[in-house]
Amino acid sequence: MRLVLEPLLRFRYWLINRRVRRADLIAALESAEQTLRWADRLPEGRAAEQWRATFLNVIGFVRLEIGDVGGARTAFEESLWIEEELDPESPETARALNNLASVAYHQGDLDVAQARYEQAIALRAAIDPMSLDLADSLSAAGQVLSALGRADDAFAMYERALAITTATEPDSSAHAGVLTNKATLLLNRGALDEARSLFRLALDIETAVDPKSPATATAWSNIGLVSHALGDVDHALSSFQRALEIDMAYAPEAPRTAADHNNIAIILLDLGRFDDAIEHLTKALRIEQWAAPSSSATATAFLNAGYAHQLAGRPAAAVDDYRRALGIDAAIARSSRDVAFDLTNLGTAEHQVGNSDDAVHLLKQAVAMFEEFELPADASQAGTNLAFVLGESGQIDAAIDAARRACAAAERARVLAGHPDTREKLFALNQSPFSLLLDMLHERQGDNDGDEAFAVAEAARARSLADLLGERPIRSSLRDGAMALRLQEELALHRELLDARARLAAGRTDAQAVRDLEDRLAECRHRLRQDSPQYANAVTPEPVSASEARSQLSDDTLLLSYAEGTTRLHLWAARRHASAHVTVNISSADVVPLVELATAAYRRGEPGADEEELARAELADLLLEPIPEALTTDVRNVVIVPCGRLFHLPFEMLPWQNGVLGDVAAISYVPSVSVLHHGIRPDQAAARPFVGYAPTPLPGARTEIRRVAQVLGAGPQDVHTVATKDIVAKTISGAQQVYFATHGLLDDQQPMQSGLWCTPVPGVDEDPVLRAFEIIDVRIDADVVVCSACESGLGRLLAGEGLVGLSRALFFAGARCLIVSLWPTPDIPTRRLIVRFAELMRDGSAPAVALRLAKEQMRESHPQTFATPWTWAGFVAIGAAAS
Repeated sequence: MRLVLEPLLRFRYWLINRRVRRADLIAALESAEQTLRWADRLPEGRAAEQWRATFLNVIGFVRLEIGDVGGARTAFEESLWIEEELDPESPETARALNNLASVAYHQGDLDVAQARYEQAIALRAAIDPMSLDLADSLSAAGQVLSALGRADDAFAMYERALAITTATEPDSSAHAGVLTNKATLLLNRGALDEARSLFRLALDIETAVDPKSPATATAWSNIGLVSHALGDVDHALSSFQRALEIDMAYAPEAPRTAADHNNIAIILLDLGRFDDAIEHLTKALRIEQWAAPSSSATATAFLNAGYAHQLAGRPAAAVDDYRRALGIDAAIARSSRDVAFDLTNLGTAEHQVGNSDDAVHLLKQAVAMFEEFELPADASQAGTNLAFVLGESGQIDAAIDAARRACAAAERARVLAGHPDTREKLFALNQSPFSLLLDMLHERQGDNDGDEAFAVAEAARARSLADLLGERPIRSSLRDGAMALRLQEELALHRELLDARARLAAGRTDAQAVRDLEDRLAECRHRLRQDSPQYANAVTPEPVSASEARSQLSDDTLLLSYAEGTTRLHLWAARRHASAHVTVNISSADVVPLVELATAAYRRGEPGADEEELARAELADLLLEPIPEALTTDVRNVVIVPCGRLFHLPFEMLPWQNGVLGDVAAISYVPSVSVLHHGIRPDQAAARPFVGYAPTPLPGARTEIRRVAQVLGAGPQDVHTVATKDIVAKTISGAQQVYFATHGLLDDQQPMQSGLWCTPVPGVDEDPVLRAFEIIDVRIDADVVVCSACESGLGRLLAGEGLVGLSRALFFAGARCLIVSLWPTPDIPTRRLIVRFAELMRDGSAPAVALRLAKEQMRESHPQTFATPWTWAGFVAIGAAAS
């Protein structure tokens, strides 16, 4: 009998594994159970028991994969009993222990899981300290420790596992699995760039091994999690859908498939697709309750169901679901990230049903847990909710303290995120604590609350730009040597992305190909920073205080700093020796249509009429009237820190006194006072007065540049009417004033692909636009860069940052001040205005003063041409323009 059965058992074992690899799990399970019955017919003895344990392990594995966690546990327990009887220190016994630990983890019994993994690790380390089996146990144990809130211990496990897989099989699925677990912990802690890099590496490995495997599905799901954390819901949704497609083919009723449904449901809820989200949530909850009703995955399903009820205006139903989730998670681990999430959501729902005291108690617990586990992004969100509930309950001092802690946590999360571009995306999603704190400080109106409000506004804006400017010397130092290759790779990826987006627009590629390139670019930036020791010592610039800001003002300068509260704008108006914090009776959202109305005709290239004038008058009443009169006397310079759509509004055309504000004062704009203080300055003194570029056949452009050159005493060698990108890069450095008379190209989806048109290279198929991503590595030493291109001053508006795109790149490259346009202007008025500006600069005026006087004098000398703001107000000065 044995001689007949054993070859058959070996064949069936091979066949079952083949079916598992092909995702034919039900057939694999039926075959394994049938084969186990055959193994029972073997004569008693060691070989028979070994075969029984082998097929029990297979049955357990398949049952776990299809979601039958209880059935898997039964099979694994019987297998362990057999293996311990045969040899308690064998690799097979270690495997059985590992399998039972996995079941305990899925069922939420973390203490049992930890104990089983420790036994498996000890056995496997004794057998072979460099085996992939040991790496698997170490990595899985790290997951348990992470769930228990022991992040440092989890990291230690992952590092041990990575040391093994890196040395043995770095291209294996085992190595990818460890990378995934480490990246998940980094993601939870907020290290988004590092997490994304590891997830991407894991995805590449798993795709090469098997693009349709469950491990590949997990990798896609993790890419979705990072994208969601950064607010890229389209990328997140497509990644989760790819994971679901793979898992549905592999095991449609397994917990892993339920996790895909949960992930997709959250995105759909954020997109407002409520019915579709409920369909996915229902599927997820059904699977989880059948497979493992006491697991953290089931708790997650209840948590998401509660979120759906909250969005649908059913807070009482949300409370019930959140309590069920909390009950499950607290039974698994009384103090964990999952429990803190449950407390946060339950607290907000309790407040909505009127239980504010309970809400405060729950939210305080959540904040304490998140802070203990060093999860600043989560602590910021829970702290903001706590501050809101305390404020609604009339506890204003406690609310302000909670909001302060939430803002500090948001800043810690921002710094942890990685590259400044990643930081700005995360920070744009986490402006709520700053807006709430501004409102509360104004409500309380304590002695120092106005100055604190200014500091809060500075802490909430242009931080990533300040980081970039602070890191500019570091990037300059990388242009030579080995790291130069990293910069070249980054530039090449930018160009690949540009080409891919063009092919997407033409229907010659899909959106996922573009997203893959975006991920690769982000990974390249992360590696660049990771491989450059200089970045490790880079210090994030601190926002300037109110007193520091006032000390920088001249006696005749007024600073107007606008910031977004939760329901209305805030204004901090300051002179050198006095200031005021007032509110503006309009919300950031309501500003948008009003600014659009005031400027729409000009953007269309039309002079405008009464409608625009009325909108300008209303904006002046809202934005300028709240300024205390005592702060407006003897003002010659106004420095404005806009917010939101106010970046698209030239304040100089707003009615003021008997004319417009631009008649009274020289106006300049800055993204934040801190940016002006820390970073907007050229790296070295300019060597020559001027360089100008007129590379496109715009009417009058070449005449304008040649006339400016004459005014500034420059020679023909400094005027470039044939200006390829290479010529610009080679000639721009060392000029005190730089003038571009060319078309501007704006890209709101990818701001760093905005740019200025240059002269095409004959016979070369090269992009003729000098893109923002290319400008950042051009050395500029200019006091002023003039871009008389159409709409060169516009760009994407990002919460917490302001304008992103061309202006940022020019500042990074070394410009101190920019003169840019907010809308297209006619050729002749532009030429007259820019030439007069150059004459005033030559005579010693500061850029903002020169621009104001040029506008005023042109309106006086050519009243018909400059009768409408269309022809003069669109040119604005950004940066260090007042002196």
